[in-house]
Amino acid sequence: MRRAGFREQRPGLWRDSQGVLCRWEHPHVKHDLDRVAHKLRELSRKEQFQAFLLHPRREQAEAISAGVGYDEGICKVARALFSRASKEQRGVMLGASYSVAAFDKLRRNAGKHDQVLVRKCPYCDAPVVPDWQHLSWECPSFARDRPEVPAYVLSRRFGWPGPGEGMTTAEHSRPRSSIQPLIMIFQYSACFGAELAMNNQLATHFRTYFQLGAGDATLLAGCFGLMNLFARSLGGASSDLCFHHFGFRGRVWVQFLALVFEAIFLFAFGMVDHSQPWYVALGVLVCFSLFVQMAEGTSYGIVPFMKPDQLAVVSAVVGAGGNLGAVIAGVGFYQPIHDALLPFQVHAAYVLFWALLSPLYYWPDKGGMFQAPKALPAASKSSKPGSAETVSTPSEVIGAVVPIGAGDSRSSSKSPPRATERGGLCMCAKSLCRL
Repeated sequence: MRRAGFREQRPGLWRDSQGVLCRWEHPHVKHDLDRVAHKLRELSRKEQFQAFLLHPRREQAEAISAGVGYDEGICKVARALFSRASKEQRGVMLGASYSVAAFDKLRRNAGKHDQVLVRKCPYCDAPVVPDWQHLSWECPSFARDRPEVPAYVLSRRFGWPGPGEGMTTAEHSRPRSSIQPLIMIFQYSACFGAELAMNNQLATHFRTYFQLGAGDATLLAGCFGLMNLFARSLGGASSDLCFHHFGFRGRVWVQFLALVFEAIFLFAFGMVDHSQPWYVALGVLVCFSLFVQMAEGTSYGIVPFMKPDQLAVVSAVVGAGGNLGAVIAGVGFYQPIHDALLPFQVHAAYVLFWALLSPLYYWPDKGGMFQAPKALPAASKSSKPGSAETVSTPSEVIGAVVPIGAGDSRSSSKSPPRATERGGLCMCAKSLCRL
């Protein structure tokens, strides 16, 4: 407690550096305990970071020469990113993906043992040892998605957030209330809710408005649900395809287009009166059903990316939004409006309204409909022709395009030495993340 800046006033009563009292004689006072625990954890992290700086490794010497010190905000963001990073990304953050010393040994011994050396980059064929610096910040094969070289040494070498990025990235990393899940709830109410509402209305509409028999009306209404056999999967596949070609903004665009065309065909269905044959209404209904089901698939193409650490909650409330949409449509449009066609047109306006809010989907690491990602660029693949290997990138760390395992030459009979030296920061980062 004293090392953390607390002064004991009397047994069970402490005062921190800001003069705030902490009472240990009342352990039920959770606020005091949480504040003390936070200070003690920060003290432990700071001491471990200082121990890392005292370790005789190149990274430590470079960090000391650059004046790097412990920063609580940067550490908080780094721990949040590490907690949801893949194993490849964690390898980058821990400094375990490459050994700088091992590559230095390769460079010093170049020409002495040709049979065991990697003397050119396996991605751009440059006559250099493919070390961290080359693959991360110099190799032209990854220039398309490479950000500017960070000035902060821990960002450049380990993918940690740098000074000035703490608040922005922290706000992105920690769970928080935002408008995007709310929009998705009501967009799902506009597609799945519309499906439930139409299942309730169509048979009656064909029987009373078009004067068809009960069996024929039921059969035509069943054509709407028949599209479920493939249309919803088509929406999910379209979302994945657009994501592959255009990034996350592709998912948002296909969601927007599916809802817009759903609204268009729902309005068109509401414009088909009984002066026209029933098969005109059926044709419009089939097109409407196609985009309704596609919108449901595209919705859940976005849901897993909205709040990855709260995926179960977001998925549940979005699914409940579909039932909410059916209640809204039934109580708000179809029951109070005593007209055969106007409720469909009003319902179409409801769908279009929520579709037009799609530009509000935006995340710093993913972008939006009209904005590219700012904080964390997307992962990329090797651009070397004929390469089938996907390059793992620390895309949720800082965006440095780093091909994990890129030092393994496909043209050499032997691989370069594996990284056996983990360094002080490896243990430091593990301890920080546990805390």
